[in-house]
Amino acid sequence: MHQKFYTAVAMGVAVLAQVSFAAWNGSARVPKVVTENGQKFYEITSPEELIGFLDSVTTANTGKENIKAYLKNDIVFGADTSKLSDKRWKNRDREEYFVGDFDGRGHTVYGVNAEHALFGLVGTSAGSVHDFNVANSSFGSDSAVSAAAIAEHLHARIWNVNVYNTDVRALYYAGGIAAYMSSVSEDDGRYAMILNSNVVGGSVSANGYVGGIAGFAAGRILGSTNSARVYFANDSLKENDPNSDVYIGGIAGYSKTGRGTAIASCVNHGDVEIESPYMQTYAGGIAGSVLGNMENLQNYGKVTAKVLFASDTAKSFWSSIAVVGGIAGAHLLHVDQSSDNRDFLNAGNVLGVLDNRIEKGKLMVGGIVGESDKASLTNALNRGSVTAYGFGKLTETYVGGAIGWTELHVYSNGLTKLRNRGDVYGSGTFRTHVGGVVGSMEGPFLKEPGLRQSFNYGDVTGVVADTSSESEALNVGGIAGYCNAVVVSDVYNRGKLLANGKLSYGDSYVGGILGLSRYPSAYVANAYSASPSLKGDSVGGVVGYALDIDAPRNTYFDKTLAGVKAAGKNYNEIDYPESEKKTSELQSDEMLALLNTEAGAVADRKLWVRRGGYPVLSFDSLYKNDSIYFDVQQYAFPASKVVDDTVVYTISTADELSTLLEAGTSFGYKKFKVQLSNDIVMGEDSVHLSMRKTSIDTSGRCFKMNFDGQNHTIYGLNMTRAMFFCVDTNSIVENLTIANSRFENDYGTSAAAVAIKNGGCIRNVTVRKSLVRGGESVGGIVAYNQGMSYGVLMNSKNENTTVISMNIAGGIAGESYGVLQNLNNSGRVYGRVAGGIVGYAYKVSNGDPAYVGKNTNSGMVLVSGESSVSGGGIAGYSHKATVSSVFNTGLVEGASVAGILSVGGIIGSHDSTRVTDSGNWGRVHALSGKTVYAGGIEGRAYGYIYYVPAQKIYSVTTSVSNLFNYGPVTVKVAAEEAYAGGIVGKSKGVVLQTVYNRGEIKNESPKSVTGGFIATMDTSIISNAYSYVDVLSGDKVANVAYEVTGSNDLSDIFYGANFADYQALGAVAENAIRRDTLIKALNFEKMKFASISQESSRYLSNPWVDNGCLPVFAYDTTSACAESVVKDSFGDSDEPYVVGYKETVVLAEAGSGSGEGPVAIPTPVMAKVAPLNVQVVARDIAVSGLSENRPVLVMDMQGRLVKSVRAHGPSVNIAVPRAGRYIVRSGSLARIVTVR
Repeated sequence: MHQKFYTAVAMGVAVLAQVSFAAWNGSARVPKVVTENGQKFYEITSPEELIGFLDSVTTANTGKENIKAYLKNDIVFGADTSKLSDKRWKNRDREEYFVGDFDGRGHTVYGVNAEHALFGLVGTSAGSVHDFNVANSSFGSDSAVSAAAIAEHLHARIWNVNVYNTDVRALYYAGGIAAYMSSVSEDDGRYAMILNSNVVGGSVSANGYVGGIAGFAAGRILGSTNSARVYFANDSLKENDPNSDVYIGGIAGYSKTGRGTAIASCVNHGDVEIESPYMQTYAGGIAGSVLGNMENLQNYGKVTAKVLFASDTAKSFWSSIAVVGGIAGAHLLHVDQSSDNRDFLNAGNVLGVLDNRIEKGKLMVGGIVGESDKASLTNALNRGSVTAYGFGKLTETYVGGAIGWTELHVYSNGLTKLRNRGDVYGSGTFRTHVGGVVGSMEGPFLKEPGLRQSFNYGDVTGVVADTSSESEALNVGGIAGYCNAVVVSDVYNRGKLLANGKLSYGDSYVGGILGLSRYPSAYVANAYSASPSLKGDSVGGVVGYALDIDAPRNTYFDKTLAGVKAAGKNYNEIDYPESEKKTSELQSDEMLALLNTEAGAVADRKLWVRRGGYPVLSFDSLYKNDSIYFDVQQYAFPASKVVDDTVVYTISTADELSTLLEAGTSFGYKKFKVQLSNDIVMGEDSVHLSMRKTSIDTSGRCFKMNFDGQNHTIYGLNMTRAMFFCVDTNSIVENLTIANSRFENDYGTSAAAVAIKNGGCIRNVTVRKSLVRGGESVGGIVAYNQGMSYGVLMNSKNENTTVISMNIAGGIAGESYGVLQNLNNSGRVYGRVAGGIVGYAYKVSNGDPAYVGKNTNSGMVLVSGESSVSGGGIAGYSHKATVSSVFNTGLVEGASVAGILSVGGIIGSHDSTRVTDSGNWGRVHALSGKTVYAGGIEGRAYGYIYYVPAQKIYSVTTSVSNLFNYGPVTVKVAAEEAYAGGIVGKSKGVVLQTVYNRGEIKNESPKSVTGGFIATMDTSIISNAYSYVDVLSGDKVANVAYEVTGSNDLSDIFYGANFADYQALGAVAENAIRRDTLIKALNFEKMKFASISQESSRYLSNPWVDNGCLPVFAYDTTSACAESVVKDSFGDSDEPYVVGYKETVVLAEAGSGSGEGPVAIPTPVMAKVAPLNVQVVARDIAVSGLSENRPVLVMDMQGRLVKSVRAHGPSVNIAVPRAGRYIVRSGSLARIVTVR
């Protein structure tokens, strides 16, 4: 897209260059004021009027938001559109704060010859400059402190501005669009922002902060491109302190935000060049340094940084630093900042040279990032060569195909999908670490892999420089040169490895995966090296030097290619012969299975595939589904109007919606309104996902916004977190459907469809046939129903949307201390603590209890984990909450490896919660755990009962009343005790009254305790209750409760006479029964309403009703009158979940394949007789008989790809654009069809 853009621009400029105009004579004239639609505008028609407006109008009206201007036509300063004006505009004697609106209306300003930018300062409270071009111009000089084409200082917004064939030059700050950006207040959303702006051709230079778009950017740069040459103006060095820092980048010299995304969806084609004498130099294809999130960035320009630092007055602690990267020189995050840093492509060659003339120095060079400090990166590809030369007595050199040096944080999400195809070369004089993916990585030890799903194909070379006199380390690795306290998993190396030269002290280490690795608990897992050549002093097929690390796990190297041992040197003096494999063994389906199952430890992960040779990761360039391969995001501000002092934005396109989601808090710091005018389709159609992931605005600021979907649907959202990070107090999101979408991340961070945090109101929202998957807390609609205050979520639905969390999950909300009302879930929910409606409901101190009311669940709730696990049909766990009028029909199933498992038809486990007027029909399955608690309503229920003498009453914190259960309760096994109850597995301090159980109870664990109502009770009350079941089993069984301790009150309790052999109460502790009144066995007929009401008159009062069978509540919709109502069954939880979306499959370009040679472009094939069922209806091709997740290609008879989809079930429907003959292909199977 951007390449076409550049071509079109060049043609347009060439045509206009032939038109002659009267050149600007150096004068100025104030433009006339016109009225349009009731608003006053300065109408600019000539160079003189533009200068008059900029020099006079803006300065006379500083700080006035009502100043508006527009260009009526193109403005030409030179003799024609190709000429630079021979008059110099020295626009410095002005101090305007422009907070109005300047609209170029698509016109172009040609030939400006100015000392400074068009605008001195844009924005404080407001301000916008947009929709025009500047061409064939010049701004700045060697003596100008700062220069840019549009704004010297930007505190507001610039969008849709393009600068062509223009030179910008300054002493310190220089940018093609803005020299210096700073945000007035990030806390309330007043970000400085450059959006959809491009610099094409020309040059930008300075010797401080230099960027193709902005020199210094404390704000956001989104959707912008640069092809200008960006370079360091070293001819003015005499003006600067040599101890200063310098930052240079193709988009920004230095980019930062307080929180959230700093730079996204930007592309650089210009070369970035610097020859620096400064002590600290940062250079990158996109940015010299980034503090904040960055994503979807591409660089195609060369990045060259040569630093020579010398000082006669250097202190002993001084250290010169050069940091160079294909995307960013340095990337850092704030300590508490969430991380969404992904999708990077570098195709430019990267060169870093540090000639350090003082004692200490560091050179960090990477194909993506030179230095990554406590940040996380996902999905990056480097295609360029990475070269570094470090000179100096004690200069440390770190070089990697993706990252030169990184230190992971304890909360870091690690490094994922880092890919290198370029050659890596590092030469150093002291300590030199060179890796195919990472030069050096360190971290606090984490059990989870710090580097995973990554690979290298480039040749990796480390060299001891001839000038070295103190060299003590040279480590070369196919994946990482040096690795300290980091677990590495699912990686492979295919490149040659070489360590050349002689160290002053010790040996060089070369490893197929790691050069040198240390830390007792660190290891490599699920990996291999097929390096065709390894050379160095100490060489290992897996690791060069295993310095007190764990043995490799399911990790191998090709012994046929490299006749070495797995470890060149091992501190523990052991070898790993199991890692040695022949080529034929590595290139086998058996090896594929080992990698996918972690040597049989887990089910098939389907992460690895084979395409005729060695196993490769499934995303290894066969398909370019990753965002880095697609065009830069085109942002667009939606149309707006002011209604009653509120700005109303109307969104009608996918680009406008993306702008809101990625930069919405920048729409205004005051409350605004957004409405959809129509359905929004993010992908190619209503079924396919958007090919590019849309980011969430993670600035940390809540949206002060009313969002009205006006009953429209958004299709195909593809996001990592949610639509919104936070919905503010008094804000509303309503009347919206989200369908066939995905909100998914592997970072361990929370996810939801609508909002991570809701402190306002979300209502009338439906999420349909989508997927929500994340880490800490995940909800089908919100992750946390709480913001600055409690949130309200009502009248909304999850329709068959799957929700998956590693921790807390809810079909509607992950966690809530607000209101959840009139909600319905039919989606499957996975988590450690999970509920069909909410994972965890609780009360905050000094607040009202969380309310969960009038909700229904029919989706499966499947909980599992290593330690404590809790799952319920409505809530996984609740504390000081109110749960009322809720009903569950979905399966609740759980398993714990070594902890307590609590599962219940309504709540898994709760403390001090009131549960009323509710019922369960869903099956409850407890599969395993150390100790298991299972109940038809609750697994565990805790509370307090205490006597208040002054009032002569009992006060309770937990009451369970007006409840029924029909769901079967089954416990399979527990390592220790297993407790199963028809209503509650275990109760302490609970009042259980006006309840009935009709669900069978089967406790199959060897150490099992079973009760018709409660398995084990302590200081509880049961009254006005009955139980009639057809199955009641276990090791220790009682019809009411088996274990009874504390002080308990039992009255008006009836149970089935069919299990009269069991006692009403089992093991009763001394003095455990305070009162024991009317506990009786009745047969089925005697338990019917007419008879049981004679036994106890309490059945004649509310809420009991006579429905012609046993007593029930009016809200019990069961019609069957039978001893067994709901039958138990197993197996349906093993069926895979289903999503409604499809992913568009795009074939990768030739030559970027998986190392087996170029990826072939499909050619015509003869149809084979195969079990591939293909039918044609009109212009739809229906393909069935497919395997899960199988790609299907449709090609014309010349082998050109027409359409591709990925099957998420046994069949797909593919629409073709026109009649003709087509080849339908899936794997090795193909059919030729005719579409008429």
